[in-house]
Amino acid sequence: MFVPLLVLRNAFRHRLRTTLTVVGIIVAIVAFGLLRTIVDAWYAGANASSSARLVTRSSVSLVFALPLSYAQKIRQVDGVTAVGWDHEKLSTVADVDDPTGVLQLQSRLPFGAGGDTTQRITFYPDLKTSDASRAEGEVTAQAAMSAHLALKLGYLVRYSHTPVPGFKKTDNTTTASIVLRFRSDKPAPR
Repeated sequence: MFVPLLVLRNAFRHRLRTTLTVVGIIVAIVAFGLLRTIVDAWYAGANASSSARLVTRSSVSLVFALPLSYAQKIRQVDGVTAVGWDHEKLSTVADVDDPTGVLQLQSRLPFGAGGDTTQRITFYPDLKTSDASRAEGEVTAQAAMSAHLALKLGYLVRYSHTPVPGFKKTDNTTTASIVLRFRSDKPAPR
């Protein structure tokens, strides 16, 4: 009985130290939980994909791409049917400085109490060269999992009439994300 009373008295004697210690422990537990959730979500995509899929990366760093000569070596592995290459880098064309415009149509259709879908079509006309226009279309669906969390799935298609050399005219992206809402739809009380 003497030790718990001593601990309690000491804790209330140094309130700032006790408060900071409790806050530190809470932050550590929440950070661990969030990091575990992010890691599990990261691997969930790989676990849900085909078992015949292989993703390779440079052993040096994530930012360095594999040499192109590795593609032929990977193709020679038994069971490999195709090799895809995904490497993004900044591409600039120095002699292109044409004025462009933006025309965008967007709609949002709610479904149910906690879901909605959005559709967006964007057109980027080149006002100097009509052949250099670009367009993109996106469809997303969002479903609420709780008051603050929602699952969002999206599909984006991009089209460039005259792409940068080495790129295709069309590109598509499929996304899955978790949306966290920090604010309420209700205004803050005054």
